[in-house]
Amino acid sequence: MSTAKQKIRKICEQCGKPFEADRISTKYCSHECNRTAYKANRRKVAVKLSEELSAKKSNKALRTKVEQRAYLGITEAAKLLGVSRWSVYRYVSSGMLPATRITKRTTRIKKVELETFIDNASRYEMLKQDQEQKPIADWYTLEEITLKYGIKYRQVRKIITLEGIPERKNGRFTLVAQKPIDTYFKKRGFKEALQSLTEWMSISGIMTEYNMSETAVYSFISAYKIPKKQLNGKRYYSKLHIDDLKKQKP
Repeated sequence: MSTAKQKIRKICEQCGKPFEADRISTKYCSHECNRTAYKANRRKVAVKLSEELSAKKSNKALRTKVEQRAYLGITEAAKLLGVSRWSVYRYVSSGMLPATRITKRTTRIKKVELETFIDNASRYEMLKQDQEQKPIADWYTLEEITLKYGIKYRQVRKIITLEGIPERKNGRFTLVAQKPIDTYFKKRGFKEALQSLTEWMSISGIMTEYNMSETAVYSFISAYKIPKKQLNGKRYYSKLHIDDLKKQKP
Protein backbone atom coordinates (compact mmCIF):
# COMPACT_ATOMS: atom_id res chain seq x y z
CA MET A 1 0.00 0.00 0.00
CA SER A 2 1.52 3.34 -1.12
CA THR A 3 1.58 6.41 1.08
CA ALA A 4 0.63 9.78 -0.46
CA LYS A 5 3.48 12.27 -0.59
CA GLN A 6 3.06 15.02 2.03
CA LYS A 7 2.34 18.43 0.62
CA ILE A 8 4.42 21.48 1.61
CA ARG A 9 2.61 24.67 2.54
CA LYS A 10 4.20 27.72 0.88
CA ILE A 11 3.47 31.33 -0.13
CA CYS A 12 3.55 32.19 -3.83
CA GLU A 13 6.39 34.64 -4.55
CA GLN A 14 4.36 36.26 -7.33
CA CYS A 15 0.80 36.70 -6.05
CA GLY A 16 1.42 36.18 -2.32
CA LYS A 17 -1.29 33.56 -1.87
CA PRO A 18 -0.75 30.36 0.15
CA PHE A 19 -0.61 27.05 -1.73
CA GLU A 20 0.52 23.47 -1.35
CA ALA A 21 3.58 22.32 -3.28
CA ASP A 22 5.16 18.95 -3.96
CA ARG A 23 8.71 20.31 -3.83
CA ILE A 24 10.58 22.67 -1.51
CA SER A 25 12.05 24.49 -4.50
CA THR A 26 8.64 25.44 -5.93
CA LYS A 27 8.17 29.22 -5.83
CA TYR A 28 4.85 29.83 -7.57
CA CYS A 29 1.33 28.54 -7.11
CA SER A 30 0.47 28.21 -10.79
CA HIS A 31 1.82 28.30 -14.33
CA GLU A 32 0.30 31.76 -14.71
CA CYS A 33 2.29 33.15 -11.75
CA ASN A 34 5.41 31.37 -12.99
CA ARG A 35 5.01 32.94 -16.45
CA THR A 36 4.33 36.40 -15.00
CA ALA A 37 7.41 36.23 -12.74
CA TYR A 38 9.55 35.05 -15.67
CA LYS A 39 8.46 38.03 -17.80
CA ALA A 40 9.08 40.42 -14.90
CA ASN A 41 12.60 39.07 -14.38
CA ARG A 42 13.39 39.34 -18.08
CA ARG A 43 12.19 42.94 -18.03
CA LYS A 44 14.47 43.73 -15.05
CA VAL A 45 17.45 42.32 -16.94
CA ALA A 46 16.54 44.32 -20.05
CA VAL A 47 16.13 47.53 -18.02
CA LYS A 48 19.49 47.01 -16.30
CA LEU A 49 21.26 46.46 -19.62
CA SER A 50 19.58 49.54 -21.05
CA GLU A 51 20.66 51.66 -18.06
CA GLU A 52 24.25 50.41 -18.33
CA LEU A 53 24.30 51.22 -22.06
CA SER A 54 22.88 54.69 -21.38
CA ALA A 55 25.51 55.28 -18.69
CA LYS A 56 28.29 54.29 -21.11
CA LYS A 57 26.91 56.63 -23.77
CA SER A 58 26.59 59.41 -21.19
CA ASN A 59 30.21 58.93 -20.03
CA LYS A 60 31.41 58.88 -23.63
CA ALA A 61 29.50 62.08 -24.37
CA LEU A 62 30.94 63.67 -21.20
CA ARG A 63 34.50 62.75 -22.17
CA THR A 64 33.98 64.13 -25.67
CA LYS A 65 32.59 67.34 -24.18
CA VAL A 66 35.42 67.59 -21.64
CA GLU A 67 38.10 67.18 -24.31
CA GLN A 68 36.98 70.51 -25.77
CA ARG A 69 37.12 72.40 -22.46
CA ALA A 70 39.99 73.74 -20.39
CA TYR A 71 38.05 73.94 -17.08
CA LEU A 72 35.74 71.45 -15.37
CA GLY A 73 33.11 71.68 -12.65
CA ILE A 74 33.07 69.53 -9.51
CA THR A 75 30.38 67.20 -10.90
CA GLU A 76 32.24 66.66 -14.17
CA ALA A 77 35.48 65.94 -12.34
CA ALA A 78 33.68 63.47 -10.05
CA LYS A 79 32.21 61.57 -13.02
CA LEU A 80 35.56 61.37 -14.78
CA LEU A 81 37.28 60.08 -11.63
CA GLY A 82 34.43 57.73 -10.78
CA VAL A 83 34.01 59.14 -7.27
CA SER A 84 31.45 61.25 -5.40
CA ARG A 85 31.28 65.05 -5.48
CA TRP A 86 32.29 65.12 -1.81
CA SER A 87 35.44 63.13 -2.61
CA VAL A 88 36.42 65.77 -5.16
CA TYR A 89 35.71 68.54 -2.63
CA ARG A 90 37.94 66.67 -0.17
CA TYR A 91 40.75 66.42 -2.72
CA VAL A 92 40.44 70.15 -3.40
CA SER A 93 40.22 71.29 0.23
CA SER A 94 43.24 69.16 1.22
CA GLY A 95 45.35 70.60 -1.59
CA MET A 96 45.58 67.32 -3.47
CA LEU A 97 43.73 68.74 -6.47
CA PRO A 98 44.26 72.44 -7.32
CA ALA A 99 41.07 74.38 -8.04
CA THR A 100 39.78 77.94 -8.21
CA ARG A 101 36.69 79.19 -6.36
CA ILE A 102 35.00 81.70 -8.66
CA THR A 103 32.00 82.32 -6.40
CA LYS A 104 30.61 80.73 -3.24
CA ARG A 105 28.81 78.13 -5.36
CA THR A 106 31.15 77.84 -8.33
CA THR A 107 34.48 76.00 -8.33
CA ARG A 108 36.49 75.24 -11.43
CA ILE A 109 39.32 72.75 -11.98
CA LYS A 110 41.78 72.97 -14.86
CA LYS A 111 41.58 69.85 -17.00
CA VAL A 112 45.37 69.68 -17.07
CA GLU A 113 45.43 69.70 -13.23
CA LEU A 114 43.00 66.78 -13.15
CA GLU A 115 45.17 64.84 -15.59
CA THR A 116 48.27 65.60 -13.48
CA PHE A 117 46.39 64.50 -10.33
CA ILE A 118 45.64 61.12 -11.94
CA ASP A 119 49.14 60.69 -13.40
CA ASN A 120 50.85 61.48 -10.08
CA ALA A 121 48.70 59.17 -7.97
CA SER A 122 51.04 56.63 -6.41
CA ARG A 123 50.29 52.95 -6.22
CA TYR A 124 49.47 51.85 -2.69
CA GLU A 125 51.80 49.15 -1.44
CA MET A 126 51.66 47.14 1.76
CA LEU A 127 54.54 47.81 4.13
CA LYS A 128 56.76 45.19 5.70
CA GLN A 129 55.78 43.93 9.14
CA ASP A 130 58.51 45.86 10.98
CA GLN A 131 57.41 49.12 9.35
CA GLU A 132 53.74 48.58 10.20
CA GLN A 133 54.51 48.16 13.89
CA LYS A 134 56.10 51.59 14.27
CA PRO A 135 54.05 53.93 16.50
CA ILE A 136 51.92 56.65 14.89
CA ALA A 137 54.26 59.28 16.39
CA ASP A 138 56.92 58.21 13.86
CA TRP A 139 54.71 59.19 10.93
CA TYR A 140 53.50 62.44 9.35
CA THR A 141 50.16 63.01 7.69
CA LEU A 142 50.43 64.57 4.24
CA GLU A 143 48.94 67.79 5.57
CA GLU A 144 51.53 67.97 8.38
CA ILE A 145 54.31 67.78 5.78
CA THR A 146 52.81 70.56 3.65
CA LEU A 147 52.43 72.77 6.73
CA LYS A 148 55.87 72.05 8.20
CA TYR A 149 57.83 72.53 4.99
CA GLY A 150 55.54 74.92 3.14
CA ILE A 151 55.30 72.88 -0.06
CA LYS A 152 52.37 71.76 -2.17
CA TYR A 153 50.70 68.38 -1.89
CA ARG A 154 51.86 67.42 -5.38
CA GLN A 155 55.47 68.10 -4.41
CA VAL A 156 55.10 65.86 -1.36
CA ARG A 157 53.75 63.02 -3.50
CA LYS A 158 56.61 63.45 -5.98
CA ILE A 159 59.21 63.30 -3.21
CA ILE A 160 57.62 60.19 -1.68
CA THR A 161 57.60 58.43 -5.05
CA LEU A 162 61.11 59.42 -6.18
CA GLU A 163 62.75 58.71 -2.79
CA GLY A 164 60.77 55.55 -2.10
CA ILE A 165 59.68 56.84 1.32
CA PRO A 166 57.46 54.33 3.22
CA GLU A 167 53.79 55.19 3.68
CA ARG A 168 50.82 53.50 5.30
CA LYS A 169 47.09 53.92 5.83
CA ASN A 170 45.49 54.89 9.14
CA GLY A 171 41.77 55.07 8.56
CA ARG A 172 41.16 57.72 5.89
CA PHE A 173 44.62 59.27 6.38
CA THR A 174 47.84 58.46 4.53
CA LEU A 175 50.82 58.44 6.88
CA VAL A 176 54.41 58.99 5.71
CA ALA A 177 57.54 57.87 7.57
CA GLN A 178 58.80 60.90 9.52
CA LYS A 179 62.57 60.27 9.64
CA PRO A 180 63.14 59.90 5.84
CA ILE A 181 61.10 63.07 5.17
CA ASP A 182 63.06 65.13 7.73
CA THR A 183 66.36 63.73 6.41
CA TYR A 184 65.41 64.62 2.84
CA PHE A 185 64.80 68.28 3.68
CA LYS A 186 67.74 68.52 6.08
CA LYS A 187 70.16 67.40 3.35
CA ARG A 188 68.83 70.13 1.10
CA GLY A 189 69.28 72.81 3.75
CA PHE A 190 65.57 73.53 3.89
CA LYS A 191 64.56 76.38 6.21
CA GLU A 192 61.80 75.19 8.46
CA ALA A 193 60.15 78.60 8.63
CA LEU A 194 56.72 77.18 9.11
CA GLN A 195 57.67 75.64 12.46
CA SER A 196 57.77 79.14 13.99
CA LEU A 197 54.37 80.20 12.71
CA THR A 198 52.25 81.50 15.56
CA GLU A 199 49.65 83.66 13.80
CA TRP A 200 46.84 82.16 11.80
CA MET A 201 43.87 84.02 10.34
CA SER A 202 40.35 83.07 9.37
CA ILE A 203 38.73 84.21 6.11
CA SER A 204 36.80 86.93 7.95
CA GLY A 205 39.98 88.03 9.72
CA ILE A 206 41.82 88.36 6.40
CA MET A 207 38.93 90.37 4.94
CA THR A 208 39.06 92.83 7.85
CA GLU A 209 42.87 93.05 8.15
CA TYR A 210 43.57 93.61 4.47
CA ASN A 211 40.30 95.26 3.36
CA MET A 212 39.49 92.50 0.87
CA SER A 213 36.19 91.04 -0.28
CA GLU A 214 35.45 87.39 0.43
CA THR A 215 35.83 86.50 -3.27
CA ALA A 216 39.18 88.31 -3.41
CA VAL A 217 40.42 86.43 -0.31
CA TYR A 218 39.52 83.02 -1.72
CA SER A 219 41.15 83.88 -5.05
CA PHE A 220 44.28 85.13 -3.24
CA ILE A 221 44.79 82.10 -0.97
CA SER A 222 44.08 79.76 -3.88
CA ALA A 223 46.42 81.51 -6.32
CA TYR A 224 49.34 81.67 -3.86
CA LYS A 225 48.68 78.35 -2.08
CA ILE A 226 48.76 79.97 1.38
CA PRO A 227 49.58 77.33 4.07
CA LYS A 228 46.53 76.42 6.13
CA LYS A 229 45.51 74.40 9.14
CA GLN A 230 42.27 72.99 10.51
CA LEU A 231 41.20 73.76 14.08
CA ASN A 232 37.84 72.87 15.66
CA GLY A 233 36.25 72.46 12.26
CA LYS A 234 37.43 75.86 10.99
CA ARG A 235 40.23 76.67 8.56
CA TYR A 236 42.96 79.22 9.22
CA TYR A 237 45.73 80.66 7.00
CA SER A 238 49.31 81.73 7.68
CA LYS A 239 49.55 85.49 8.38
CA LEU A 240 53.33 85.38 7.79
CA HIS A 241 52.88 84.26 4.19
CA ILE A 242 50.09 86.74 3.51
CA ASP A 243 52.15 89.63 4.92
CA ASP A 244 55.18 88.63 2.81
CA LEU A 245 53.11 88.53 -0.35
CA LYS A 246 51.41 91.82 0.42
CA LYS A 247 54.80 93.49 0.91
CA GLN A 248 55.97 92.23 -2.49
CA LYS A 249 52.96 93.65 -4.29
CA PRO A 250 53.33 97.28 -5.46
